[in-house]
Amino acid sequence: MFNVDKIEFKTLKKEEYKVGHWTGGITTQLAIYPAAADYGDRNFIWRLSSATVEVEESDFTPLPDYDRVLIVLKGEVVLVHKEKRVARLAQYEQERFSGAYDTKSYGKITDFNLMVRKGNQGYAEVINLTEEYRTLKMEEASGYKRRSQGFYCTEGFCAINFNKESCMVREGELFLINSDFGEINEIGIMGEGKVIRTHVYFNEEENNNESGSEPELPSEKVKAKITAEDLKWAAIICWSNFRGGKYIFKGLRNIWYDKALQKGIDTIDRIFLPFFIGLLGVGAVGFYGWENFQSNLIAPAILLWIILDVLLINPFLYLAVLPRPIKSHIKKITELTENERAVFEKQKAENKQADKILKKYEITGRNKYID
Repeated sequence: MFNVDKIEFKTLKKEEYKVGHWTGGITTQLAIYPAAADYGDRNFIWRLSSATVEVEESDFTPLPDYDRVLIVLKGEVVLVHKEKRVARLAQYEQERFSGAYDTKSYGKITDFNLMVRKGNQGYAEVINLTEEYRTLKMEEASGYKRRSQGFYCTEGFCAINFNKESCMVREGELFLINSDFGEINEIGIMGEGKVIRTHVYFNEEENNNESGSEPELPSEKVKAKITAEDLKWAAIICWSNFRGGKYIFKGLRNIWYDKALQKGIDTIDRIFLPFFIGLLGVGAVGFYGWENFQSNLIAPAILLWIILDVLLINPFLYLAVLPRPIKSHIKKITELTENERAVFEKQKAENKQADKILKKYEITGRNKYID
């Protein structure tokens, strides 16, 4: 990577790509950010790859924490997102979808993939190159401090110019630019053939990677160090996690918990851990007090335990199971992306109590409709 002020840029050649095999063909990782991240650990912010699909029918790997863009490089494919939609793609056509979708593909193809962690934004476009120099539009995205741009040449060659820097990219090569917003004012391009341009907007305040070590991202597998902010949010969630809690804590009506955070909350709810610990504590304090205290001190001791349990122990129980940093899994409803909005609307429509009843009848076969 070359560095100019706050801009990093590099041309990646074919021999630098990471090639692997899957049951349906070959997969090639073109680039990943941060560079120390690992696809298998799901600890990356974004990833660019290309894959061959050599079987007629295949299932996509579930990636619930990521949004995806797929562009067909060769062949044609039909993508079926179960209970969502169906997309038929020809060469250089694209489909944007959530990695949480249950997706199946039909057709042998070579594709290009962009994966972006939810909460960030990623786009891709196919550019038809000409000998005439053209200036590319520099989109604005409020709320993000970093931007990564990629130029993957699929046919021919292209010349890229920015901030008095220039680079020649040949077929099969990838040119990457990582920068802060405002550091690049204009990008110009010319050439012959086609290039796929990707642009990703993201933040990495929680992922200080200046040392070059692998960053800690807000995922289910990688947890950051506990901070005072985490403890605050664990306490807020703990004390408001009851039926009607959002009616009492009105400020919570306008925020949304993502899938990973909701999964942690559901884990606590499912096993009733705070309830059982509180009950065992009351029993233990009562038994110990009966043996060692005067009778008039037992009730105050139990009351003290309940206060300690509610104010301190319960928040730490939530802190132990919730993904960190907790705040990164919480967003204002007005700031949700399109995919997050779809998940939010689905969550609003859910009735967990009714689902349990229906599931019970499904097992017994009583909900079958007979014409």
